[in-house]
Amino acid sequence: ASTSLSGPVVNKAPSARVHQKEQLEAASEALEAFGNAQTMRNDNSSRFGKYSKLFFEADQSAVAGLKMEHYLLERSRLVHVPDGERNYHIIHMLAEEEKDTISKEEFKYIGEAAWAQKNDGRGCKVEYDDEQDLRDFKARMHRAGFDDAHQKEIFDTIKGVMYLGNVDFLHCEGGKDGDYVEIVPSSEKPLQKACDLLQVNREKFVFALTHSVMESKMEGTI
Repeated sequence: ASTSLSGPVVNKAPSARVHQKEQLEAASEALEAFGNAQTMRNDNSSRFGKYSKLFFEADQSAVAGLKMEHYLLERSRLVHVPDGERNYHIIHMLAEEEKDTISKEEFKYIGEAAWAQKNDGRGCKVEYDDEQDLRDFKARMHRAGFDDAHQKEIFDTIKGVMYLGNVDFLHCEGGKDGDYVEIVPSSEKPLQKACDLLQVNREKFVFALTHSVMESKMEGTI
């Protein structure tokens, strides 16, 4: 996947260049929330790699845009947080936004990581202020060029994944076509919340979650 911030620089005045420089810096900083997490050794450890390309005007006088490609994201961290560490910063920040519906530690993708503390730079441990961090992060996203509607789409998608993590499955035996899985009734609430946030049809989504699809050259889709 890639993130692009590009376009012609019509106004080459110093003020325009400063604005674009701030926009590019904000975009790079915002990306850290999606790929950085607290580890045992670092409170803001990068758990992904990125390759950035800067584009310049023909006369090399101003930056025209930036393209960032990210790769090697530590995907296992999303579903299993090592002891004493945290999930990605954005997960904790958005969980704070959902606290009127569900407490942070009730998200299975967070659990005990909700109580993790950070170093204050003076050798002491302090609580994370995810609520303030989220406000700062949204402001940074605005500076990077993401308006409220675009941010909501991104955040709703991530929240949908977070609620999906609270959906439990039951392995069943002896079905018509062999063993199968089904979603346990107690998971109905987080399942519906995930469907609403992801804007997907519930029946089709449940089918996709509980059925395997294989492609065979001889028999087609099975």
